[in-house]
Amino acid sequence: MTRRIDLFVTVDKTGSKGGGVANFSASITSGSFPEGEVSLARKPDHCFFGLANLESHKGHAPNFATKADLQGYIDRVKKSVDSLVEDYLDAVNVGPTLLSSWEI
Repeated sequence: MTRRIDLFVTVDKTGSKGGGVANFSASITSGSFPEGEVSLARKPDHCFFGLANLESHKGHAPNFATKADLQGYIDRVKKSVDSLVEDYLDAVNVGPTLLSSWEI
């Protein structure tokens, strides 16, 4: 059985330098998400969420002043999710199937 995981980001832009707030969510076609959590904090040392409840962070997601800082945050979170799913795939001996979907 193939499962597809989609990762989404919605950006609410603020300020004049292209910054804003990034809110994440994920969906899966069947079954449950892989175990594990990713940090949605500005600095990845707290605010850990599982893939099933990424949108729970929406109420207190960090606001970034510049487009570069915002993009760096999005890239870091995507990389963390990629790593979590790849670790899961390695554990169940399945080839890579992660698909990331970005809505910006």
